[in-house]
Amino acid sequence: MGKVAAYAKLLRIPGLGGLAIPPVIGAISVGVLDLYNLFLLFVIGAFSAVYGFVLNDYVDVKLDKLVKELQGKPLVSGEVPRKNALMIIILCMILAFLFIFILWRNQVFDEYKFAA
Repeated sequence: MGKVAAYAKLLRIPGLGGLAIPPVIGAISVGVLDLYNLFLLFVIGAFSAVYGFVLNDYVDVKLDKLVKELQGKPLVSGEVPRKNALMIIILCMILAFLFIFILWRNQVFDEYKFAA
């Protein structure tokens, strides 16, 4: 398997929409119809899902090496170095929080303004 395919498998790209779309559907159900906000919500869901997927694989590497069916995972097989997986975890966490602040910047800053 090539490097790109290994990273796509680690990030679970094909199933990513399944976890990124429900927050968008929830927002639409309560009347949020602004495409910009819905897109940001989708991106937050996607980064959060990738964070969870990669963190789970990162933590379970030693256990997964003991299970024959799981030895084909990119981290277990060594196709993706653990250092790179840790960088992906940190990057996804930071990006998710940045997008949260972008999405709710007005509400967050208006709520916590301090009188000078």
